Amino acid sequence: MDFNKELEGFNFFEVDADLENYTNETVCYLDAFNRTLKKIGKEQNSANLLLDELNEKLEENSGRTAIESDLRNRLEDANRENRLHLENMIAMMDQVEDLYRYSLKHNSAEWASQIKLVWENMKNALALSGISIIDSSGTGFDPQIHTAVLVRVNADIPAEAVLEVLKSGYTAKMQVLRKAKVIINKKEECENE
Repeated sequence: MDFNKELEGFNFFEVDADLENYTNETVCYLDAFNRTLKKIGKEQNSANLLLDELNEKLEENSGRTAIESDLRNRLEDANRENRLHLENMIAMMDQVEDLYRYSLKHNSAEWASQIKLVWENMKNALALSGISIIDSSGTGFDPQIHTAVLVRVNADIPAEAVLEVLKSGYTAKMQVLRKAKVIINKKEECENE
């Protein structure tokens, strides 16, 4: 085969129709691919803007979360401190109450009247602060506000009546701080039953 003759018969500057069709199809595919890449680029840019916005909001929220956490910690500290103050105040009230009950039992009328006055003033001061005293002699036993520490028997008094309050209880804002320690009655059971 004569290679030169073959080359002379071939015109390199003429494009074969099939090759031209392939080239046109490839260009169409490349155009479609480029349009798709541009769409993806725009969507990625939009997504990046949204991510930046979300990051800013997360940073703002993390700042708020830190502030909220700090405020919660301060509130817990204040609640612990208030509880400690209440416990100390109740301890002082217990001492005055003990003196008052002692003076009543030992017929010290002058002392009893003076301590009763102090006791009543302290109860009023507590009431102004929203703290109530549970002192319920003669009422029925309520396990939500009373702790029975002794039981006595008296057939003339209803069962589970509070006979005596040994230590007053305290409530604040409908929450029991300490239950009252009481002596309750138990009706004497008949021997026939």
